[in-house]
Amino acid sequence: YLEEVSGIEEGNSYTEASKQAVKEARSALQEAILPEVPDMVVVEQKITALEQAIAGLQEYVPVTEVTLNVTEANLKVGETVQLTAIVAPDNASQEVLWVSDAEGIASVDSATGLVTANSAGTAIITATSTMNPEKKAQCTVVVTRDDTALDVAIKAAEDLKKADYTADSWKELQNALSAAKAALNEKKDQATVDAATENLNKAISALVKAGSAKEKKTPAAQTSELKNT
Repeated sequence: YLEEVSGIEEGNSYTEASKQAVKEARSALQEAILPEVPDMVVVEQKITALEQAIAGLQEYVPVTEVTLNVTEANLKVGETVQLTAIVAPDNASQEVLWVSDAEGIASVDSATGLVTANSAGTAIITATSTMNPEKKAQCTVVVTRDDTALDVAIKAAEDLKKADYTADSWKELQNALSAAKAALNEKKDQATVDAATENLNKAISALVKAGSAKEKKTPAAQTSELKNT
């Protein structure tokens, strides 16, 4: 039987994966009959496995084209988009390998095509046919920062009135506000924007109302209060 099926997978143009399955099943059968007294139950199992592998030989169908469901995507940091490769013809292997040319900007799952936006910039995602690496398709992913929270914090700070707060806490707020505007206008990265947002919100929360118990008294004011007691 082994002589009969020897090299059977080489007679036609089959896919590499199905040919490999036949080779492995044949090797397993050869090992099973090596002992002087083979275990016939095991031998029969290996024969069945080899027959199944032979029956599973798949004709190699050349890949002629790879296209994508999306060729351009605009994402904000943290967002995702699912890319899908369409391989022609339909009966060719649909397997592709996904690669990003800028993982720091937009990464892609090499098996599924799920793209994740990591930082502002542009990345090219390429899907390449594993059967015919010359056939590929690309998607341009443009990632922008998410400035929503920072915009809200800046507006909240600008709506406040200097006269309502102590000089020291107002000064801290203005410093945080200046840094926030710089991060917004100077095209800083997402991490810088997020940090500026957090600092500005902290400065807003730390504002001390003028005349409140928390307001720090100047030395002159403290002396005046002592004299009046």
